[in-house]
Amino acid sequence: MLNKLYVDDLINSTSDTTEALELSEEMIHILGEVGMNLRTWATNSTTLHETLKHANIDCQKTSEESGVPLKILGIIWDNVNDNLNFDIRQFEK
Repeated sequence: MLNKLYVDDLINSTSDTTEALELSEEMIHILGEVGMNLRTWATNSTTLHETLKHANIDCQKTSEESGVPLKILGIIWDNVNDNLNFDIRQFEK
C-alpha cells in the first residue's frame, strides 16, 4: 500500500465494497499509529460512502452532486461513471 501513497493522497482501487472497507480500516489504523487522521475519502460506492460517513470520515461528494470534478494529483476522477481524465491544456504552453 505504501507504494500507492503520494504525500497525503492514496490512489487505489478494489474489486468490491468489502475490500474497500477493509482498505479504509487499514489506512485509519496505519495513520493513527503515527498520530495522523484519515480526514477525507472519495469513493464511487454509495455503500462505502455511507459507512465512512457514519464513522465521522468526511466523504467527498460525487462530482455530480458538487458540480466540481474530483482531482487527485492532477488527475480528474468522475466517480459517478468511474472515469479518469487528464486536462492536457496545461501542457500546451
